[in-house]
Amino acid sequence: MLALAQVREWIARWRDASPEAGEVKWEPVVLHPRGDRDKRTPLHLVEGSDFFTDALDEALLVGRIDVALHSAKDLPDDLREGLSLAAITPLEGPREDVLVLHPRWASASSVEELPAGLRIGTSSARRREQLSHLRSDWELVDIRGTIEERLARVSSGEIDGVVMAALALTRLALEVPHLPLPFVPHPLQGRLAAVVREGDEEAHRLCDVLDDRGRWGRVAIVGAGPGTADFLTLRAERLLREADLVLYDDLVYPELLAGRTAELVAVGRRKGKDRYTVEEVCDLMIQAAYAGKKVVRLKGGDPSLFARLEEELSWLRAARIPYEVVPGISAFQAASACTEIPLTRRKGASSLLISTGYPPERALIPPPDERLSCVYYMAGEEFPRICARFLEAGWDPHTPVVVVSAAARPQQTHLSLTLEDGARWTGSVPRPALLLVGATGVSRSWWEDRPHILVTGTRAAPWRARGEVVHIPCIATVPRRDKRVQEVMEGLSSYTMLIFTSRHGVVHFVDRLLEHGDLRLLAGKRVVAIGRVTAEALRERGLVPDLIPEEDSAEGLISLATQEDWRGEKILIPCSSLSDPFLQEELSRRGNTVDAVPFYDTVPASYPEALPLEVGAFDEVVFLSPSGVRVFRERFGALPPGIRIHTPGVTTRRALGDVTA
Repeated sequence: MLALAQVREWIARWRDASPEAGEVKWEPVVLHPRGDRDKRTPLHLVEGSDFFTDALDEALLVGRIDVALHSAKDLPDDLREGLSLAAITPLEGPREDVLVLHPRWASASSVEELPAGLRIGTSSARRREQLSHLRSDWELVDIRGTIEERLARVSSGEIDGVVMAALALTRLALEVPHLPLPFVPHPLQGRLAAVVREGDEEAHRLCDVLDDRGRWGRVAIVGAGPGTADFLTLRAERLLREADLVLYDDLVYPELLAGRTAELVAVGRRKGKDRYTVEEVCDLMIQAAYAGKKVVRLKGGDPSLFARLEEELSWLRAARIPYEVVPGISAFQAASACTEIPLTRRKGASSLLISTGYPPERALIPPPDERLSCVYYMAGEEFPRICARFLEAGWDPHTPVVVVSAAARPQQTHLSLTLEDGARWTGSVPRPALLLVGATGVSRSWWEDRPHILVTGTRAAPWRARGEVVHIPCIATVPRRDKRVQEVMEGLSSYTMLIFTSRHGVVHFVDRLLEHGDLRLLAGKRVVAIGRVTAEALRERGLVPDLIPEEDSAEGLISLATQEDWRGEKILIPCSSLSDPFLQEELSRRGNTVDAVPFYDTVPASYPEALPLEVGAFDEVVFLSPSGVRVFRERFGALPPGIRIHTPGVTTRRALGDVTA
């Protein structure tokens, strides 16, 4: 029987893992919980959560046994008082479900080839739902009993097939005709769980060697807010920074994920279709957490509003994975704030209704009430029908209506109407859009009035005083540890001058320097910084530059070298592998020995490819390097006309032809 096979597996694995294998003897005790004795009651009609554990729970509590071993998926969410979960084993073997078939169907190579009208047995509510979606033309039969008893009903022809866990067949060494099922199984399927008495430290200690939970990661369901990164909470930012895997929806703004080091996987809808089912998304995040990863499930707005939070939490609880839920600013809050329309007023509206607007027939339309403001999500194309329903419900035709598109994003727009005008509207509005009904205000937008600036370099802070900045870094840097860098560091004493052309050169050079000693290795050498940002990076690391050219460019440094008549210097320029040779060539031509040594590689920064960036929504774009220009062109194409471009230095300006054509 399967239970004994599981006990034998536990003992064998424990002996392989424990240093006390020769000192502890395990004695199997067979008990029959109510789920084994009652083979008639369908599982969806079972009362209580201990249907498969009651007899083992009682034996533990009275001291008859020391460890109760279960299929982990059969454990109730909450154990009985006085009991403690001591271990969940790693999965060893297949995890999927299979359809075991009567021999007459053994020639079928897939579930799709099987005929209609088959009688298929299962006792699981989850599997019944999955089967009904897969083959609605089959008759599903509630079936209970041991593995052997269920297989006997198939062999006799009473039913045509039965759904089982593949690992159950493996554990019992059964070879029967079966087909794989395209289902997402229970997250703990195939794992074993050991339950002990609370306070039994010895039993806990013995079980600990097979407990897989210590290597599991965590899942955070995080609200991304409605738009740009400035609307992200501090907790959400920290979790994204620490994440190994981010599963993101299509309503997430790309700035939140650009340049991240985590693996990025799009799991939202595309062209009206889901990339993954809810079950598949949940399985992705749970299996990643089982593998030890820190997982962020990133949702637009707030995860508790129209975001399938209940289903995902249900899966996480079933998986027993540690998780947290981080709220985000919701789109209705951003729409209100960014259009200057309060949803409640001290002398007006004192109540708020939030409803879905799609389909419009499902939108909740209240009786006329001047004290009420109403918000409708997913109302872009449907808002005229919703307005018409308000009029049918008796609302004043002059009630104010505002449609806000892309709230808190550079492309945000809003449309101010009345219910009467809204019901007659035949134009279109960009999505995503919210409909505000009954809220009154000046209907201006400080957000839409401010310039929106796209910064493509690695630093955005210097530009934030000019307007609303979106930071989409096009490049990232990776340190080089090749033989040339090692030779330079060992021969550092031979140089008379160091020239830093960027903060990246400072960062990577000083990091390597500190591996060989400290800043005293630079004693007696002149340090030159091109630009305020580079000079600031030096000061942050305890180095004060001796010279900073007035012009923030390589040309400015050559002008300075000409004025001071640099000759006979041995100069080190820690740079990128893609650096322009202009500086090295000009300084060498003036009689200096110049080593431009790549201390880092410049690579394209990560970007969530499933999320388009509306470049035309920006008023200004900032480019800080030729490599950034090249990556931008490859990723986003040419800039639309009318956008103001900022860039330092001649070499970067020369590269702009790639994006302004």
